[in-house]
Amino acid sequence: MMLQGAGFEIIELGTDVPPAKFVEAVRDSGAAIVRISALLTTTMRNMSSVIEALGDMGFPDKVKVMDGGDWQLSYSLPETGVLAGRQ
Repeated sequence: MMLQGAGFEIIELGTDVPPAKFVEAVRDSGAAIVRISALLTTTMRNMSSVIEALGDMGFPDKVKVMDGGDWQLSYSLPETGVLAGRQ
């Protein structure tokens, strides 16, 4: 909601989204930022899968991945490859 208020266009993909859907959304929209929200530490593995899928499609140089959620980001950054987020 805060990003939308700041003028960002938001494309809501929903919950339990497979990595391929993130890749498709980036390809179709030309997004420069992907924001992933995770509320449990067990979802870190899925974040890595999304980043890997974006990399396989050649997007890591063009797309920044932001994380948000209710867990300690300092633990997630080194393990997931997330480039920015809330601390």
